[in-house]
Amino acid sequence: MQHECARELKTGGWHWVGSHTTDCRGRGCEPHDTKEEAQNCQYEHELSGAREMTWNSAHPCAECLVNGKGKIWTDKSLQLGGYMGQIVHLCDDCRTIDVLRKHTEPPIDRWVS
Repeated sequence: MQHECARELKTGGWHWVGSHTTDCRGRGCEPHDTKEEAQNCQYEHELSGAREMTWNSAHPCAECLVNGKGKIWTDKSLQLGGYMGQIVHLCDDCRTIDVLRKHTEPPIDRWVS
């Protein structure tokens, strides 16, 4: 198991630290001033790499449920953060990064394998 989180650096500043594919340093980031900035850096990185998934069953679109369209069923979702990341079911019209941002939050810390 790998613990991923924002950590304060001995040299000052903060980085999101985890596997080589999610580490701020591996992406060439300068140290961040705050823990929240490091978390937001990771969040933006995950949003830019959101993966579309197809399911064997339909789920209601998260955005349509909250914006008054009712239950629009979809077998698609977007996922952030790998295997244990955030998954949001979104129909074809709603499946965008801007909509995904409304239904997700920056990571705080997590254990991944």
